[in-house]
Amino acid sequence: MDTVKPTIKHTQTLPQTLWQCLIDTAATLDSNLDDIQWVVAFSGGKDSSALAHVIAHIPEVANKVTLVHVHHGLQKQADHWFSHCEAFAAQLNINYEGIRVTVDEGPRQSIEANARKERYQALREYCEQKNAVLLIAQHEDDQLETVLLQLKRGAGPKGLSAMAKLQQVDGIMQIRPWLAESQASILTYIQDHQVSHIEDPSNQDSRFDRNFLRNEVLPQLTERWPGMAKAVTRTARLCAQQNQLIEEQALSWLKENNVNDCSLPLTEFLSLSPLWQAETLRCWCSLHKVRVPHEAQLLSFLTALHSNSDKTPELMFSGVVLRRFANRIYLDTFSIHSLFSVSSFDKTLSLQGESHFHVPEWGITAEIKKSSETDFNSLLFSYEGLNDDRFDVKAVNSQEYLNIGKGKGKRVKKLFKEKQVPPWCRENTLALLHNDIVIAFIHAMGISTMRQSSVDVRASNSHACLVVSRHIKHDQPV
Repeated sequence: MDTVKPTIKHTQTLPQTLWQCLIDTAATLDSNLDDIQWVVAFSGGKDSSALAHVIAHIPEVANKVTLVHVHHGLQKQADHWFSHCEAFAAQLNINYEGIRVTVDEGPRQSIEANARKERYQALREYCEQKNAVLLIAQHEDDQLETVLLQLKRGAGPKGLSAMAKLQQVDGIMQIRPWLAESQASILTYIQDHQVSHIEDPSNQDSRFDRNFLRNEVLPQLTERWPGMAKAVTRTARLCAQQNQLIEEQALSWLKENNVNDCSLPLTEFLSLSPLWQAETLRCWCSLHKVRVPHEAQLLSFLTALHSNSDKTPELMFSGVVLRRFANRIYLDTFSIHSLFSVSSFDKTLSLQGESHFHVPEWGITAEIKKSSETDFNSLLFSYEGLNDDRFDVKAVNSQEYLNIGKGKGKRVKKLFKEKQVPPWCRENTLALLHNDIVIAFIHAMGISTMRQSSVDVRASNSHACLVVSRHIKHDQPV
């Protein structure tokens, strides 16, 4: 990797810090600097203007940089700011992109939070399109504000970790090169180099929490304790390290206990201490990109799990449901559940020989192969058998009968109960039949098999796979 120092005339800390951060990022990505596209989150304010000015004067990367300005339309000066940012980029001779977004201003919603959400979503979508790294100009004073806001919310170690210098978010690498630099050093750079910038009058509006801290609280704190910002930045870093250790332990338990996408084993889970139960559920939710439930919600659910008075406790939060059923805990997300809406599925899909089908009604791709040595990344099921073997996939209702082999039939309602198909999935369940004999049910929470001697269930890359064969090879990896 190229590590030649850039021809920067400035000797201040900011350019040196940025250069080292670019080098470190390239090493993390195992790439060369000139192979990386860089996007600067550019509001046009002091901080992002200083970042844009510094990176534009690094010849090794300047031609790979794009300033991206997000136009919220919340201020009457928004159009003027848009034009200023475009002109600023042209003056620096670097690329510019302006993106317009709409911010929800509904009742009982934080405009500040919604604007931030829309801004970062737009920036990450742009970075995804360009396969770029996102640069953000936040500094240690911003970190101090973030930690204090998290304290106000009663956050634990994860929240108090605040902002990370380098992290992956939704698949996008984003870096904050100046997170350990003071705002004063940025203002000095702005003045020394006469960098033009815009002033957002809303920053003076102390009705917003962050502005209240910035304008009313922090000046007094930092006057009394000048080193407070650096001390809090160190605290955030230590909290991040502690949180990483906790998450690693929780992830290890989830892996060791063969937790699939939708459920985990209740008995093994209850053997954990109460604190680890809570942390494991938080980690599990985070893996599904689900907002973690509040402490009181989580405590109520865990208490219900230990109680015999409620056999099927449920916890609804963030558009998902945690449930207990048949000695397992299920995480029921609407995104998973919607894939298996079979109310309009009024036909039978027959699979014979080696075939590949896309079934829009399910939102999945079904593939069938006659080999046990296969790649399961995109399979719903595969099998070993004869050319005349036939598989049928059909929607079922609880009152009909299905052939279970040896000339016997059984009502679907009873089969659902015997095979522990979750009750909330039964109206949207597909039956898999092998030569007219039911061998499995496919539903939103996974696959419930009928005959373990002929069916093997395994997971690969977060996709459930059903492997059907006449003789299961027990030495195959599961």
